Amino acid sequence: VWQAATDPDPGDVVSYEVYAATNPAFTHNVQVIEVSGTTAILSGLADDETYWWKVHATDTNTGGTWSTETFSFSVSIPDAPSPFSLTSPGDGSTLTEDEATLVWQAATDPDPGDAVSYEVYTATDAEFTQNVQVIEVSGTTATLGGLADDETYWWKVHAVDTNTGGTWSTETFSFSVFIQDAPLAFSLTSPDDGSTLYEDAATLVWQAATDPDAGDAVSYEVYTATDAAFTQNVQVIEVSGTTATLSGLADDVTYWWKVRALDTDGNYSWSTETFHFDVYIPEAPGAFSLSAPEDGSTLDSDSVTVSWTASADPDPDDVIRYIVEWSVNEDFSESYSAETEAGVYEYTITGLEGSAQAVAALSVKPEGSGEPGGEDADVPRGTPATDELPDNSTVYWRVKAVDSFGLETWADQGTGGWSFNIYVINAPLAFSLIAPENELVLDTLSWEFAWYSTTDPDPGDAITYWLEVSMAEDFADSANAFYRAGGDTSFTVPYLADDRAYWWRVHAEDTNSEGTYSTEAWSFLTFWPQAPSPFALGPTESDTLILGDELHFIWQSSGDPDPGEEVTYSVFLNVSFNDSETDETIDTLLTISDLADTTLAINLEDYITPPSNSDGFGNVDWWVTAVSLEDEVESNERFSFVLTVQTTAVENNPFSEIPTDYSIKSAYPNPFNAMTNVVIGLPQSSQLKVRVFNMLGRQVSVITSGQYRAGYHRFVLNADTLPSGIYFIQAIVPGKLNQVRKVMLVR
Repeated sequence: VWQAATDPDPGDVVSYEVYAATNPAFTHNVQVIEVSGTTAILSGLADDETYWWKVHATDTNTGGTWSTETFSFSVSIPDAPSPFSLTSPGDGSTLTEDEATLVWQAATDPDPGDAVSYEVYTATDAEFTQNVQVIEVSGTTATLGGLADDETYWWKVHAVDTNTGGTWSTETFSFSVFIQDAPLAFSLTSPDDGSTLYEDAATLVWQAATDPDAGDAVSYEVYTATDAAFTQNVQVIEVSGTTATLSGLADDVTYWWKVRALDTDGNYSWSTETFHFDVYIPEAPGAFSLSAPEDGSTLDSDSVTVSWTASADPDPDDVIRYIVEWSVNEDFSESYSAETEAGVYEYTITGLEGSAQAVAALSVKPEGSGEPGGEDADVPRGTPATDELPDNSTVYWRVKAVDSFGLETWADQGTGGWSFNIYVINAPLAFSLIAPENELVLDTLSWEFAWYSTTDPDPGDAITYWLEVSMAEDFADSANAFYRAGGDTSFTVPYLADDRAYWWRVHAEDTNSEGTYSTEAWSFLTFWPQAPSPFALGPTESDTLILGDELHFIWQSSGDPDPGEEVTYSVFLNVSFNDSETDETIDTLLTISDLADTTLAINLEDYITPPSNSDGFGNVDWWVTAVSLEDEVESNERFSFVLTVQTTAVENNPFSEIPTDYSIKSAYPNPFNAMTNVVIGLPQSSQLKVRVFNMLGRQVSVITSGQYRAGYHRFVLNADTLPSGIYFIQAIVPGKLNQVRKVMLVR
């Protein structure tokens, strides 16, 4: 657009030529537009180009006139920013915190010098209608804070320049927020903080903790300790509910407790407080005992001070008081009581307070004729009064300790308590001994001593007899033995020393005096015939001896405890031979008596003759008895050995040769009592096993099992534990011998 040019020449018409170029010299991209008016339109201008323009006004008769100036203008067509994409968080991501950094690609703008900024749009719905937020940033990141848990967010970015409507990101992303939240705060409920519990168990209760995370389960850990810092005696209990039971709590101890709530993701929260409670289990007062007067004491006073030991109460600061009860009735059917102050452990009983029961109990009927002063007269035992205890009465008393909780403990003597007697002191009457008579000689070391009974003038007074036996005529304490006979007038002394002189007397003891001795003290002697002392046999020269040789027997000596008595010995030899035809055992008992020495040398061939059908050997059982007058004692054991018979020469002894075959040579004696001998021949060194079976085929014994050299071997079957009956002895040598011999055990 330009101003209209006027032409001075009348009727002259002015038209215009518009010149445009891309340089001031009008040499580049020159365009000329001819118009009649004062406007011209240029089209197809290049973007981001500078144009110069001027106008030439022409008329019909001159060279025309140029515009007074040349103008220029630039062409800048506004372009929107370039397309761009979102980067992170990725579409559909799940975030575990309440903050997110959104990142996208940078958008570029074709317009020179044009600046691009961004608008970040977020919403909680895909249509961006709910909870929409817009954040303006200059870079390609934006941070969102305060995101709601368990919520899904959509977001997109708008790239904005200075001269267009901008460009949206090529996509819209979404992400979910799932923050693993710990359980919410919760409180402890009971027992209340600072509570005192009176038992050794506690049920702890707290509020349930909820977890913001959908589907998350909550469990609990209960922490207990005996200090507030939870360093001592810490216990942890895992539970699924909101209660936990503690048991075995220590008395007089303070416990602290708190609870931790845990969810399945491992997140946790503590209870908002820590509670504590004291365990104070009220306990009855501790054990204590009655002290004085001793149970059953006899006292000659009409007022009695009773005392007891102190009781300790396990409960801190608990106060103990004592209640004393007394009665003339053993079952305390009517009783009187008094309470002592704390710390006082005695009380003086002064009377029975005129009780009807007390009056009835205070008279007795001794045996007699009924005349005044006679045997049937009613004799008052005392006069009930409020200020004294009646004479000749028994008072029962007991004490209990009571604490401030009302818990009570009776003294160790229980509800029966103790008793004391109010009696005038009288000793028992005189009495005499009965047996053993004076200077008697006893032929036993146990004796029943007897004496006459005595009586005590004190009604109801009990008499206890003590038998004193002494080896000193003056009954010196060091030589005395005391035997308590109780109320009996006889006592059996179980053991007296032999060959001694004794003196004896009896002391009648009552409950309230020094007692009375028997009117005499007698003496006696002990002389008890005793058997000789035990002794043992010595070994023989061999397990197998030869008939015809001189045999030597030895044994230990035996002594007789009785003074002046000598010991002689008798040797017993029981010789058994087996008749090979009848398989019967022939026994011969040989006795050699009146031996003063402890050895014997003998040739049995001088005393016995083997049967003609003997299988060449026998068995000898031997033992010894020690004899003193009419007393005798057998040796501690009986020994045995095999006796071989030499018919012509030693070479013919079947035991002196190596057997020619495997066999059970013999079993003797048979029948037998307790023991029998088994002889087995082995031609070669062999592994031998010998067993015993009963009639049912059950193995009852293994006599031997092992390697043996060639020769004859004797074994002993000891049947002490077997019942009478028939048994089978089996000898086995693998591949060589399997033989059975029948024997009979007879008790």
